[in-house]
Amino acid sequence: LQEKYEKLQRRQLKLINTIEDNRKFERYIQQVVDILPEGYLELSDNMMKGVISRYNTLEQANASLLQELMQKDDSIDKAQQDLAELNKSKTDEVLGYNSTIAALHTKLEK
Repeated sequence: LQEKYEKLQRRQLKLINTIEDNRKFERYIQQVVDILPEGYLELSDNMMKGVISRYNTLEQANASLLQELMQKDDSIDKAQQDLAELNKSKTDEVLGYNSTIAALHTKLEK
């Protein structure tokens, strides 16, 4: 029984320390709530939860936009590669035509 009591005391102390560690975050969020412009968040019973909810929404939007940006970047890279290949192909084609023209021009001069 004594051992159980000591174990519970250690757990309680650990929980109290965790609560104290998290109070700094609570104070920070309260400071954020205090400086928010009027109407930034819909009025709710708990403005701190509103700030946290807004943060989560913005974080999800940011992740979504970053993913979209990476997809667009890959698409741009592919398009640039395709363009480079097309330019090389057309340059080779023009060189072939120039060679044919030069050969015909030489033949014409004879």
